[in-house]
Order: sequence, then structure tokens, then C-alpha cells
Amino acid sequence: MKKTLWTIAAAIFLTGIIGWYYVFIYSSGPRSAERKEDLRISADSLAIRFESDEAGANARFLRKVLLVHGTLLEISTNQQHQQTLLVGDAGAFVKVFITMDKPIQANPGDQVEIKGFCDGFLSDVVITGGVPVIANP
Repeated sequence: MKKTLWTIAAAIFLTGIIGWYYVFIYSSGPRSAERKEDLRISADSLAIRFESDEAGANARFLRKVLLVHGTLLEISTNQQHQQTLLVGDAGAFVKVFITMDKPIQANPGDQVEIKGFCDGFLSDVVITGGVPVIANP
């Protein structure tokens, strides 16, 4: 009798875990930067924050949706055929590297606003899932 009760309790517990996973993790869908941004910051300021205090910048910006604005320096394509942008001050050592989910129609020198997920700092600040907000020549 005790074995049957433990089996039933384990089945109920397992069903609860599976239900929680489905409702809160699986059904939330893919992450998208099109939702409201967590923070708005210039590319220059973001690069300076990571360059001067990487640990503090990670605590503040990592995995958040940022709206980054600044001067578009370079447009290219990565190995997965996604558009990539380099945004910031041309004279600065650290810039913001953005991998776009949706391509942007802009030229180097244009002022752009991009929303995306901050993934940290390598040689540049890395933003993924980029979605264009505005591009002004």
C-alpha cells in the first residue's frame, strides 16, 4: 500500500514539474528584442562602461534588452548569413558589435537605433537578436 502511495505521489510531482516547465519555459516562445527595452543607452556609453568596469556592466546589462543608439561604422555578414553592425565612436578602442535578426537599411555614418540582447564583452560589447528601430542619414 505504501509503495502505491509513493508511486502516485511521484507521478503527481512529476506531472507538476512537466506542467510548470510547459507553462513558464516552453510556451513562452523564442526570445525577441521587439518587446519593450529594459534600458536605453548610447553605443559610446555602453562601450565605456564595459571597458572601465566589466563586472559592474555585466551585472547591469547582461541578458537585458537594450536600445542602443549611435553612429553606424560598418555593415557586414557573418558565417550564418546574418547582418552584423559595428556601432560607436570610430576613434574608440571598444565598440558595440550587433548581430541582427532583422536586416537594417542604412549606410556607414548614419545614426541608428537598435534593440537587442546584451551578451557581454569580448573585444567589443556583443549584442544579439538586433531589431532596427530607426535609421537616419
